[in-house]
Amino acid sequence: DAFGSNVTPPLTIVFEQAPALSLDGVFPNPSTGPLSAHVRIPEAGEVRLEALDVAGRVVASQTAWRQAGVHELPISRGLSFAPGVYVVRLHYRGSIKQTTAIVLR
Repeated sequence: DAFGSNVTPPLTIVFEQAPALSLDGVFPNPSTGPLSAHVRIPEAGEVRLEALDVAGRVVASQTAWRQAGVHELPISRGLSFAPGVYVVRLHYRGSIKQTTAIVLR
């Protein structure tokens, strides 16, 4: 019309989803010292974090109860890993997430 147009911008609605289980990486990676894993847990529960060497042997393992949310979990807990490649696994309610970590000297 003679007075112009009046348009309302579109409205965006964002529905937050429950956080998914994830193993967001190992830090620092590569490492020359202690390792930590960044994990996201959707609901409170027991989690197990373990590190395996290239032969598949468990070289470090811990189990703990954690609240829902994002956590930094130490992997080495005072242990000194030999240089090499390690698989880091997160176990939670029957699900397994994994990533790799490299230790240098």
